[in-house]
Amino acid sequence: GAGGGPPGPPPAEHDAEHGHESGGANPWACMPARNGKTAPAQETEGKLVDRKPEAANGASKGVKASVYIEPETGREVPVKKMFVELDRRKRVNRCWATLLAHCAGFAAVAAGGSIQQAAPFNRNPWLALVPIILICAFLSLVFQVSQAMRARVRREAAKRKEEDLKTNAAVVREGIRARMVDEFCSEAEVDILALAISFLLVQVVRFGLTGQLPNIEGLEEPVKFTCSWLLALKLFAVGAGFMALSTITGKVLARREKEAAKEGKDEEEGASRLVELVADVAMQACTMSCAWCLFFALRWAWMSTGPGGDKGEGGVLGLSVHHIEARVLLAVGLSVLAFLVIVRLDKIADDDESGGMLKFLTSIIAGISMLVGFTWERSFDGAVSAVAELSHSHPRTAKFALGLCVMYIVIEPWRKFILKKAMDLEEIHRENELHVQKKREQAGSARSVVATPLLEG
Repeated sequence: GAGGGPPGPPPAEHDAEHGHESGGANPWACMPARNGKTAPAQETEGKLVDRKPEAANGASKGVKASVYIEPETGREVPVKKMFVELDRRKRVNRCWATLLAHCAGFAAVAAGGSIQQAAPFNRNPWLALVPIILICAFLSLVFQVSQAMRARVRREAAKRKEEDLKTNAAVVREGIRARMVDEFCSEAEVDILALAISFLLVQVVRFGLTGQLPNIEGLEEPVKFTCSWLLALKLFAVGAGFMALSTITGKVLARREKEAAKEGKDEEEGASRLVELVADVAMQACTMSCAWCLFFALRWAWMSTGPGGDKGEGGVLGLSVHHIEARVLLAVGLSVLAFLVIVRLDKIADDDESGGMLKFLTSIIAGISMLVGFTWERSFDGAVSAVAELSHSHPRTAKFALGLCVMYIVIEPWRKFILKKAMDLEEIHRENELHVQKKREQAGSARSVVATPLLEG
């Protein structure tokens, strides 16, 4: 390897921002670009070198490249510096924020469903919309209080950082934690509202199509309408309408974000942030509504197949839709179909050079993914309920204990592998978007220079 020495320890502010005390273990970790394996820099025998912009091979001007020099051969391996502890904390926060948001969302669904079942809201679909408004108003009030508390914590952390001229590591970390908590809490609030609105809204749609309001769990027991494939197709069409609304809302939201970035607007502006929050909730609610419509349409199609289908007593292979075998079979079949469809849509998105189809395809993939998740949720719920009923003395306690066991088995691998991969891909996608935006700005400035006449008059 040529030139340069190992970098010194990061400054206190940079170190503290990523969850480490200054003067402690080096938080840097290097990831070789050739194979993606992560190795702590301080545990290797070679050198981790920061190249200057003009000395870095292949590095553009103003970009500092890092290379790892192998001790035996002296060969330079391009690496990317990473903050392992910061990434771990983000994963943990995202994991529990998502989990608790879904728990709160289904609790809101249960509350809204209970109100819908009561008179006079269960008389017609229009009155059944009122509980949705009530639940949204209550949740919005709670979220406003939460946002005010988080804003106060952020302001206090920023004030202490300004007063401490030496940039105390603990003070800097406090500001980072405040911003992280605000980010994940905001995402959780959107998930809660979207989940509650989508399920209750689809309940109203099904009430309008069949004349029977489903129960709190979304089931028609007993079936009081004529079940048919035509009814399932109507619900499919409603789901397609929700998907179109989600795509339109996503485009509007993306346009507002681009305009705000160009004008340099502050994200903390009250009116702008409220509009963005409403648009985000509307987009996710429409996507989830599409998934719920597809899910219940598939259930109706399953119930309409075979003898007794008009009464909702049919089933594929003679299996009722309420049986555990039917739920698992439906979940497995949808998972395989969703995988094939998503792979094909991903190839279409890669071939689309203009990027005009990206938002539409992303909305479709999100809806399909939620559909698969909802089918597996019903399968797990049915299996846990069936096993819990074997305990005749304490069925609810048994169901709660089984739910905790399932949570323990599923959450840890999901957080360590699936969520980690998803967050890495989000970061890569964000970097690619910034790179494309920068290239477009450079191309626009180059065209303006060419269009400017050298001599006038």
